[in-house]
This record gives sequence, C-alpha cells and structure tokens, in this order.
Amino acid sequence: MQGGTSNANNGRTISLYVSTVGLSDIAITFATQRTSTGFNTNQFQYSLDGVTFINFGAPYAPPLTFGLVTFDLSGISGVNDNPNAAFRILFNGATSTSGNNRIDNLVVEGQNISTPIPEPASILLLSLGLTGTLAPRLKAWRRKPGRQRD
Repeated sequence: MQGGTSNANNGRTISLYVSTVGLSDIAITFATQRTSTGFNTNQFQYSLDGVTFINFGAPYAPPLTFGLVTFDLSGISGVNDNPNAAFRILFNGATSTSGNNRIDNLVVEGQNISTPIPEPASILLLSLGLTGTLAPRLKAWRRKPGRQRD
C-alpha cells in the first residue's frame, strides 16, 4: 500500500476474514517492511464477528528492512473456534505519495482442538495391557467346575 495522493491512504486497512473453526491459540505472523516515507504507525486489530474490530496491543512501527512480526492471540478465547474471525492492519503515518509498506509470508495458525487420533504404538500398548489384564481371568474362568478344558 502506498501513501497515495496527499497521503489519502493514511487510515486505510487491509482485512483478512479467516475461519478458525477447530483451532485454538491463534497466532498471526508475517514479514513486513516500510520505506522511509511509508506508514510508520500500524495497528493490528481483530474481530470476533467480522464487523467490529478491536485494537490488539499498541501500534507497531514496521522496520525499514524486512522483519518478522507475530501477534499471539492465544489469550483471546473468542478468536478460538470462530467461523467469523477477522484480522486487519490499520495503516498510518505515510509522509509521501509513494511511501509504502510491504507484507509477505502471512500465516494464520493455531492448535487443533479436535479429538486427537491415537498413534499406532499407543493402540498396541493398550491392547497388550488389556491382554495382560484379561488373561488370568480367562484361565480362572476355564478352571471353574463344569467347564471343559482344552
């Protein structure tokens, strides 16, 4: 995004509408940089309904060379498992028409909250444990009077 004629783009936003269904502990990460006359005060915001946005933390100043920025929203439970989650960046502080900011490699990630599928090794250990527990009972059952032995 560039500053625009008479810096008209100060106050403009870029929005991401992302479903977080099945995810918790949401984090947004991206690489960013600005030119010397680009937007020097950016505000990261989130929304629980895709309409009303809330500032997350203080405004940040993008570096003049690409740097990684991460916003950890794990403390905001309403963003978890939310089909209407949205995120945006509010740009301010451009001082020339051609001043700009760049964003690259944007990632929205979270932890899977669905029931985990057990590993094959866990299933094997459970089976062996059950076999060891049931084997003595099976032997005792076979030895009861009136039961035929093999």
